[in-house]
Amino acid sequence: MHASGLPRRLLTGGLAVAVAAGGGFLINGVASAAPPAGSLGTLTLEPATGLDTSSITVTTSGGCPTTADSYNVIVTGPNGFNLPLVSTTDLNLSFDSPFSAPFVLTMRLAADQQRIPLVTGEYDVDLRCVEGFTNTSKGNFTTAIFFTVTPTSATYTTPTAPSPTPTPTPTPTPPSTPTPTPTPTPTPPSTPTPTPTPTPTPTVTPTPTVKPSPKATKSTLFAFPKEIRQGGFVALIAWVDPNGVTGKVQFKDGNRNLGDPQPLIGTIAFLITNQLSAGEHELTATFVPADPAVFKPSTSNKVTVEVEQRGHDW
Repeated sequence: MHASGLPRRLLTGGLAVAVAAGGGFLINGVASAAPPAGSLGTLTLEPATGLDTSSITVTTSGGCPTTADSYNVIVTGPNGFNLPLVSTTDLNLSFDSPFSAPFVLTMRLAADQQRIPLVTGEYDVDLRCVEGFTNTSKGNFTTAIFFTVTPTSATYTTPTAPSPTPTPTPTPTPPSTPTPTPTPTPTPPSTPTPTPTPTPTPTVTPTPTVKPSPKATKSTLFAFPKEIRQGGFVALIAWVDPNGVTGKVQFKDGNRNLGDPQPLIGTIAFLITNQLSAGEHELTATFVPADPAVFKPSTSNKVTVEVEQRGHDW
C-alpha cells in the first residue's frame, strides 16, 4: 500500500501506527498512583475516563524547551507493551504554553494491530520533547492510564479523573415556636392626596447594535492510507483553521455520512473506519460550527481512497 504524508507540521517520520492500550489498576479498591512527574511536568488525558474504543488526546502542563523542534509519545505497560502513540512531529508544538497531541487510533485498534492484549494494570505515558534530526530528548511530560479489563468490558481511568464527593447528611431544623399575632389597631381614614398629572417622557430611539460578521473557516482533509483492502481501516484527519474554532466535523463518502459528526479537539477531528466498499471513494470533511454567528461552515478538499476487493493481489 502507499500512504501520503502530512506536512511536517502534522507528521515527521510517518504517521503514528499505534496507540497506547491503557490498563486500569486497583489495589484494595484504590487507583494506583501516577508515575513521577517528568522533567518538564505532567500530562492530562481527555477524556479522563473512558473505554478501549475512546479517542484520546494528551495535553502537557507547559511548553517544550526552545532547544526542541518536535516531540513524540511512548506508552509502556504489561506484557512488554512498549509502543509509539504519536510519531515524531511538531503538530501544535508550543514553547511557552501547554499543547495537545491526539492519538490517531483507539487503544483497542492499537492492541489488535500489535497482537498485544489489553490487561488490567498500569500503562505509563511519556511525551518527549526532542531535537528531530537526532531524536535527542530535551525533557518530558508523564502520566498513567489505569485499565480494568473484564470478559465483557475494558474501561480506564487516570490520575486526573474526579472522585465522587460524598453528600453531607442534612441537620434537622428544630420546629419554631409560633409568635402570637397582636390585635391590629384601627387606622383612621386618610384624606386622599390628589395625584399630579405626570409629564410625558420623550421616547429615546435606541442606537442599533452592529453585529460582527461570522469568521470564515478552512477545512483540510488527510487520509491514511489511501489504498486498502476491503474491510481494512483508514484514518481520516480534518484540520480546521483558524485557531479558536468550536464545533464538529462530518466526514463523508460522496453524499453518504461516515458515522456521526466528530467533535473538534483543538483544531483537529478524526475518524477511523472500515466501512468503505470495494472501488474508488471521494472523501470530504464538512465543518459545522457550534455558533454560526461566530464561525462559518466549510467543506474540505476531496481525498481519493482506493479499496481493493478481497482476494485480489495488490
